[in-house]
Amino acid sequence: MKKQFYHRFWAFLYVCLPLVTLAQPVFRGESVEYDYVGKRWFTSDNGTSIIQRDSNGVVSYFGSGLKASYGMEIMGNTLFACEGTTIYGYDLTTELQVMQAPVPGSAFLNGLTNDGVSKLYTTCFSNEKIFEIDVSNLASPVVTEIVSATVSTPNGILFDSHRHRLILVNWGSNAPIKAVDLNGFAVSTLATTTIGNIDGIDDDGLGHYYISSWSPIRISRYDTSFVGGAVTITAPGINNPADICYAQGIDTLGIPNGNGPVKFIGFGSVVAVEYPSKKPCALTVYPNPASEASVVSFELTDASPVVLDITDMQGRRVHTLLDEEMPAGKHIVLLAGIQLSKGIYLVHLRSGVVPIETSVKMRLK
Repeated sequence: MKKQFYHRFWAFLYVCLPLVTLAQPVFRGESVEYDYVGKRWFTSDNGTSIIQRDSNGVVSYFGSGLKASYGMEIMGNTLFACEGTTIYGYDLTTELQVMQAPVPGSAFLNGLTNDGVSKLYTTCFSNEKIFEIDVSNLASPVVTEIVSATVSTPNGILFDSHRHRLILVNWGSNAPIKAVDLNGFAVSTLATTTIGNIDGIDDDGLGHYYISSWSPIRISRYDTSFVGGAVTITAPGINNPADICYAQGIDTLGIPNGNGPVKFIGFGSVVAVEYPSKKPCALTVYPNPASEASVVSFELTDASPVVLDITDMQGRRVHTLLDEEMPAGKHIVLLAGIQLSKGIYLVHLRSGVVPIETSVKMRLK
């Protein structure tokens, strides 16, 4: 009887193991990073694995048993990743671990950025510190604490080569955006916000900085000075956007999306959006005739409730883009992911406690 049981047991494993081994992972996680050479995206899957997605959309595991829970950065031929109190490095070609850098004085490493030459910078979410890691020699990385107290809860971090500074976004209510001068490591505030729980930051190389926030859930775009408020960007299906990555070579923003799959949004047209001043609320669709790459833009002089609908030519609502309180300033709403048939529609905006209404015609090609 035992012998018969074992034969059946191994036959069961033989049938089932290929199903387990070949199962395709879901491309979701806390952080995303783009590999320009390999034309692939990476995401960190909560310390259990690193997942890659190639240019054809094929998803697979990167390496075997590699660790990454939070921030990731590519520099040279190495993918660096935060895991607990350690920074790991993985060779992009062999997919093997090539570096392990414990960070003394840290408790929860979160954001990660690099100077493109030899240095990484990481935030410690719990201890409010910033560390520099010189990775000139992967076998012997040098860790230095450069900021002992950010007086905030640092999350995402970005190396800004144009002004030789680090830009920090922070967790918590009314989260500030801060800078660290790399000449003397002084910390200053670039912008005070009414946004809560800012998670990630990246730039498009054209002087625009994108940040992701949980409260409210959205992407906001600042210019280099961080003065004068932000452009608010709303996209369908975003949920708790985390450590974002703007892939400059393909003008695409990768957004880790809560527990759901990473969302990819093309931003080529967003950078080119202009705001006509003669229309009420400056409502426009660009480009028009429209596609999933188009955006709806408008501007508010004051914070107010906004309802932004798409209707058919008979006035029947076919999709609601926005229905919430929005801050004063410029706003961009992406049409990516909205499924509508070809034809003529109206984009209708209603804003204000005493409603101001305006519409613009949109042709979907």
